[in-house]
Amino acid sequence: MPHKRNPELCERVCGLARLIRGYSVTSLENITLWHERDISHSSTGTYHSADACLALDYSMNVFTSVMKGLNVYPKRMKQNMEITRGFIVLRKEFYWLNRQRDEPAERLQDRTAECDEDLAERY
Repeated sequence: MPHKRNPELCERVCGLARLIRGYSVTSLENITLWHERDISHSSTGTYHSADACLALDYSMNVFTSVMKGLNVYPKRMKQNMEITRGFIVLRKEFYWLNRQRDEPAERLQDRTAECDEDLAERY
């Protein structure tokens, strides 16, 4: 996507995060074997602990370099919010409030419908 900068670096960090989370499952499974008299858990612990630390260190370095190069344009952000008139934010709030089953959810649904109509008229 042309509007994204360094998407492959961010995707790499996401992939490594999944890998590290997978190692946590192995660690949790090893806990039940601590009292056993076998050493089947020691081989996985030796391998995945070191690998997880290296993957975390690498992903933090990549993420830090991406964040150092991050450019934020507040004026453009404000323009984007004004174009949609808060429509994007309203959707997220609506889904949260809809789970609450309160009256505010109905009011927000009405406001979202107004934004839908307004956007349809604009485009």
